[in-house]
Amino acid sequence: MDLADELITWLRSKTSLLALISEACNKLEGNIPSSVIRAVITRWTAHYLAYDRLIILYPALTMVVGDDISRIRAKLSSKVITGNAAAKAKAERMVNTITSEEFWKSLAM
Repeated sequence: MDLADELITWLRSKTSLLALISEACNKLEGNIPSSVIRAVITRWTAHYLAYDRLIILYPALTMVVGDDISRIRAKLSSKVITGNAAAKAKAERMVNTITSEEFWKSLAM
């Protein structure tokens, strides 16, 4: 779950990415909440709710990442993988996490 916590922290630190997630949630049917919840270390229920919200956001996250991958393939600038070299490396790791079926399966268990 350390990877899920890292993903949540990274998502919450990127306001432009949160805006993209919000837009994606608005496009999807079903009134998907767009906020990313961070767990409070002393409350185990908060961890459950944070991971559950991440699972709920899965369609929006994959939509945002998929759109960004399409932009990169079309030789347009990325909206997700931005910043200096260290920030880009972290963003690439987080994109790989979002696109990892194993990550989502482990989170759902």
